[in-house]
Amino acid sequence: MAGKIFGPNDQCLTPSHANKKGRRYRYYIEPPNTDRSNPNSRPLRLAANEIEKIVIDALKGLLKAPAKIIGAIGIDEPSPGSLQQINNGASSLLKALGNHRQTHELVRAVITRVDVAANAVSMEIDYAAFRHALDPSLHATGHRNYTLTVPATLKRLGAELKFIIDDDAAALPRQPDPSLVKAILQARRWWQLWLNGQGKSLKEISKSEGVNDRYISRLLPLAFLAPDITSMILDGRQPHDLTAERLIKHTKLPPDWTAQRRMLIARPIG
Repeated sequence: MAGKIFGPNDQCLTPSHANKKGRRYRYYIEPPNTDRSNPNSRPLRLAANEIEKIVIDALKGLLKAPAKIIGAIGIDEPSPGSLQQINNGASSLLKALGNHRQTHELVRAVITRVDVAANAVSMEIDYAAFRHALDPSLHATGHRNYTLTVPATLKRLGAELKFIIDDDAAALPRQPDPSLVKAILQARRWWQLWLNGQGKSLKEISKSEGVNDRYISRLLPLAFLAPDITSMILDGRQPHDLTAERLIKHTKLPPDWTAQRRMLIARPIG
């Protein structure tokens, strides 16, 4: 996965290794010229097998969820025939992930970028490459990459950082924040009203909706949240400090999805 893994400072992590007592240990490390917010913090160094396992396990989870595959490859209304193609392709790819060489080839083909934050690992999947890997004859209309996000906390142990994935906590039912969910749904609805010409201006929309036009202006950027951030909010998996008030009143949301993840999800690594 060389060239695809990025740290919280948006620096591409480079492969490295060390030999200890006859064993070879692989790492992904932060470049020495990284501009860190805390100059006294140590460079990021991740055990390669840990980050690679997270990516591979996330792919396996996706391949076991046909509904998510449909979204990942951009099929709006799958036919019975295409569903069968997806199931057959997913079964074949799951078998391929049991082979080291085939796993390497699949990851290189479908994963375009891996972002490591203090509390999550996000993977961008090339929808066209993923669809082709499932079955080259599948037809789809999607045109954007699909993002998988795995909640994983980074804890420093000596010079290295270890990922801690709380499987038990992840399995518990989560309660979405009603205010956050409502804000996102409102933003998307108002954007559609403006896009479809049902409201010629924000003032006209605000008048028909009975709200202040400044409130609509603050809310509209939520219609363009990164898909994985939206999914986290709808599932109730967002960080505790990611509230509706923070998003609406105190955050100038950047249009770039990677920048959104750094702003809303990433936390400093200690």
